[in-house]
Amino acid sequence: MTNEEMLLEMSNMMQVHLKPVREQLDRVEDRLTSLEKRFDGQDERINGLEGRVNGLEGRLVHLELMTENQILPILKEVRQCYVGAYERYSKGAERMEVACQDVEILKQVVSLHSKRLESLS
Repeated sequence: MTNEEMLLEMSNMMQVHLKPVREQLDRVEDRLTSLEKRFDGQDERINGLEGRVNGLEGRLVHLELMTENQILPILKEVRQCYVGAYERYSKGAERMEVACQDVEILKQVVSLHSKRLESLS
């Protein structure tokens, strides 16, 4: 057997023995390609979520500003109105209690005077 024949035979043997390794490498390459596609899909989903989160952050900032600049001042005005009204009604309620007590006393005095006037006649 010549060197060329021997080399050819060795080459054929290596191809036979390396065929399963090549097949495994092809399967690994296919799996890696599949994983790359899945990761690309995940990247797209993450980018979509990032966009949605950014949109929500913008809306949140808008709500915070609206609360600070519009809602809180209105609530402060409403509170001031209610506090003022409460103070007025509170004082009026105290005066009303005193007036009711005075009316009761007046009833008693009028009743007493009516009886005295009746006894004089």
